[in-house]
Amino acid sequence: MSKYVSYNENNELNGFYSKDVHGENIPENTISITETKWQEILENGSDNYRIDLSLKKVVEYIKPLEERILELKANKIKEFNQHAKQELTKLDWKVLRHIEQKELQIQTSLTENEYQELLQNKRSIRDKVNNLETIINTTTTVEELTEVTW
Repeated sequence: MSKYVSYNENNELNGFYSKDVHGENIPENTISITETKWQEILENGSDNYRIDLSLKKVVEYIKPLEERILELKANKIKEFNQHAKQELTKLDWKVLRHIEQKELQIQTSLTENEYQELLQNKRSIRDKVNNLETIINTTTTVEELTEVTW
């Protein structure tokens, strides 16, 4: 079973072909790969490989440090935003209950001071995630990024 991988102008992988499926309709910008290499690429993701045209083979691609740092920053920000969202969600039902109780003109479960404290807690969570994002965006090394924690 012959496998082929196509590539673009940046030597990035962008498609697989097989004689069994595609017959002779395999583009010119492909190289032959083994079944083992095909499985490896599928398991590890094609972003981690490039075509070395001088060797006519697929090679592991190590992203430039700047690109890895940008990815780490984006992942860290996403992680903190998800954490903040979870924390805010835990408090939202109390805010909604308080608002509904006031609208219905019934006794509220929270005093006005407790309600204000709850709103301040929500604001603190938002401020914290915003501050962490600012810190993350100003880091320049992997070491600095790993030191930024919730």
